[in-house]
Amino acid sequence: MTTMRICVRTDSSTALGGGHLMRCLALADRLRQTGAEVIFICRDLPGQLSRLAVDRGFGTSILPGEPGQSDWQSDAEQTLTTLSGRQPIDWLIVDHYGLDLRWERMLRSKVGRIMVIDDLADRPHDCELLLDQNLTDRPANRYDSLTPPHCRKLLGLKYAILRQEFHDLRPRASARDGRLRRILVSFGGGDITGETEKALAAIRLAGCDDIAVDVVIGGANRRRTEIETSARSMPHVRVHVQTTDMAGLMVSADLTLGGGGISTWERCLLGLPAIVVIQAENQRESIEAAVRQGVLWNMGWHQEVTADMMAGQIEYLCERPTIVRATAEKAWSLMAEAAQDNGRSVVAAIMERAYVAS
Repeated sequence: MTTMRICVRTDSSTALGGGHLMRCLALADRLRQTGAEVIFICRDLPGQLSRLAVDRGFGTSILPGEPGQSDWQSDAEQTLTTLSGRQPIDWLIVDHYGLDLRWERMLRSKVGRIMVIDDLADRPHDCELLLDQNLTDRPANRYDSLTPPHCRKLLGLKYAILRQEFHDLRPRASARDGRLRRILVSFGGGDITGETEKALAAIRLAGCDDIAVDVVIGGANRRRTEIETSARSMPHVRVHVQTTDMAGLMVSADLTLGGGGISTWERCLLGLPAIVVIQAENQRESIEAAVRQGVLWNMGWHQEVTADMMAGQIEYLCERPTIVRATAEKAWSLMAEAAQDNGRSVVAAIMERAYVAS
């Protein structure tokens, strides 16, 4: 049987965060279980996390860093150069807001089929398969005018690709009583809007001296020293830098202060309620849709959210365990279909359309 060869083009950085890379790694893990060979192509940007792909045993090529530049054509040319001389690529998977139909068409000659992972529906694509795993109130046909007629579209939370460790711990997170004993603070590795310090100030203002607090930051967080200093001045606060046990920390927590993105669905899979701050426009739609499902509390845009506002919400929830418990149950139920599928539908769609490039 011929080994299927798959190339993933995605990026991570302090500014971009790690969500694109993490969901691609989760998919790559599942594809490797089928016997596929998966390689990654990533750009060398500040705070990039491509070493996570290397640590998982995936071949990884690094494109030269070009901070602030979004030149799709040079990116396509560099990607083509990286693929030249390699054995044919059956599938090219691209998860990148800065790339579109023009980039994909340039890569056509070197790959068999193209899969796009997107959640913005704001640009055209040339692909056989499109995955949008987010919750939205927009119509199911939102990509019809942006993709070829033959493109198969996998839309919705059922198709959420989350790391296996979150699925493994889901049974341990099924019964939360709503009492707040431990709070998790996690606004992404870079947290370029500075929400982590704001959250620590809120916890201090809320008088949560008897509540344990886990703070997660990335190694490239520019305010790491200040965050660690603030944490040392508070009781029961522990800072985790570039943790490899995010799922374990979520299971142990009763409430999260965090942002949007893929973390939203990781939290819901584990039935973890969240107080959320919108840090970027690409988070807004799914956060607002999640609010309507009753699985989190949205504080609004980061520039408008204060520590006092967060503290007020924490105090409110401390006094209302019934509301926290009900929210946890809704979050858990929201991901029931995704938990049952566990990426199988996406992998099956790729395998069904297997094609060897000539």
